[in-house]
Amino acid sequence: MRARPSRAAPRLAARLAIAWLLAGPALAAAQPSDDASLEPFEHGAPPLAPLGASPLEPGEDPTDDHADDAPPPASQARRERQYVLQNTWEGSVGGLRVVDAGSGAPGSFRVQLAGSSFALDGWLDPPGRELHFGGALSVGWTPFDALEIYGSAASLWLETEAPGRTRLNGDARFGLKAWATPLAWLRLGADAAIDFRSLFGDAALTLDTTSVSLRANATLDLRELDGVEGRIPLIVRLNGGYRFDHSDAIVRAREQTRYDALPAEGPDARRPFEEEARHRIGRLERFALGVDRVDRLRFGVGLELPIELAAEQTTLSPLLEWTMDVPVNRQGFVCVPSARPEVDPCLSELGPDALRSRLTLGVRVMPPVRGLAITLTLDVGLTGVHAHARELAAQEPYRVLLGLGYAYDTTLPRH
Repeated sequence: MRARPSRAAPRLAARLAIAWLLAGPALAAAQPSDDASLEPFEHGAPPLAPLGASPLEPGEDPTDDHADDAPPPASQARRERQYVLQNTWEGSVGGLRVVDAGSGAPGSFRVQLAGSSFALDGWLDPPGRELHFGGALSVGWTPFDALEIYGSAASLWLETEAPGRTRLNGDARFGLKAWATPLAWLRLGADAAIDFRSLFGDAALTLDTTSVSLRANATLDLRELDGVEGRIPLIVRLNGGYRFDHSDAIVRAREQTRYDALPAEGPDARRPFEEEARHRIGRLERFALGVDRVDRLRFGVGLELPIELAAEQTTLSPLLEWTMDVPVNRQGFVCVPSARPEVDPCLSELGPDALRSRLTLGVRVMPPVRGLAITLTLDVGLTGVHAHARELAAQEPYRVLLGLGYAYDTTLPRH
C-alpha cells in the first residue's frame, strides 16, 4: 500500500515568504543605509556612453554641446602651425628666398604659382627701356617629419626697345631637404638641389648646363617656446649655401661663333680665346639668361611673423629677408681688363660694389579658405645694381612678385 505525500512542507514555505514580504519595509525603515554610492541610482541608472566614446567625468553633462570647443591636443596644434608654412619661389618651404630648415606638416602637399615683373629706363641698355616678366610653378611634398621633396619650373622674359633684343629662357630645379628638431623651437637641416638650364628654341641642351646647390639651414620658431604666456609669432631663418655654377655653358657655342668672326690679323687681331673680351656676352645677355662665370656663396637671413586674426579666421605673415651672393672663381675664369667702352670691367676692378645683395619686403595672407595663401613681395637691390662686372649677371634695382599658393594636408580632418 503506497503512502500519501505530505502537504506540510509546501504550506510552511508559503507562510515564511509572506512573513518576509511583510517584514521587509519595517526592517528597511529601522536600518537606514549609510552607503552614499547608491545615491546616483536614486533616480535611475546613468546613460551608457556611445561605443568608442570616452567615459564621462564626474559632474560632466553628457548633453553638453560645447565639448568640441576644448583646446586641441598639443600635437594637433603644432600641425596647424606647420600648416601655415608655404613655398618659396624655388619650391622649398620658407619665406620668399630664404628657406626654412623644416617643412610643412607631415603628409602635406603644396603648390604655388608666382610671377614677377619690373620696368626700367636705360638700366642695362641705355637709353632703351627694359621690360621684364617672370613666372614660376613650384611644388613641395613632406612625406614624413624630417624629409621634404620639392621642385620648380621657371621662365624669364626680357624685352628692350632695340630690335631683336627679346630674351626668353627657362630653368627647372629638383631638390631634397632633411632636418632634425633637437628642441621644439629649433630646427637644423640641409638641402641639395640640381638646376637644369635651357634656352627656349635651342635644342642643344646638355648636362654641361647643370648646376648643383648645397645649403645649410637653421630655423628658430618662437611659436613653439614652452613656459611663456601665449605664443610669440616669430620665425627666424638662417641660410648658408654654395652653388657650383655652370650656367655659362649655355652660351659657349654662341661665344665661339663670335670669336671665330673676329679678325685673325691686323691691328684688331683677336687674342687667345680666354684673354679676349669682345666675343663675350654683354650685361644685357648675362642678365636675361642668368649667366654667371663663377660659383657663389649665398647667405640669407629671414623673419616671418605669422599673426593669427581669430575674428577673421585669417593669418597675416609679414616677411623681411636679406640675401647676398659672394662670387668664388672655382672655374678659373680669366678676366682681362679692357679699355673698350662696350666691354664691362672685371670683378677685381669693381670690388664689393659688384656683389649682388637684396632686401625683400612682403606679406603673406592666408584667408579663411583653408590652405590658400597669397604672397606679395618687393625685392630692392642693395649692391650689384649699377656696377656691372663681366663675371656676373646684374642685380635688378627692384622686382615685384605675386604668388598664389595652396597647401593640402591629408591627415587633418575636413570640415
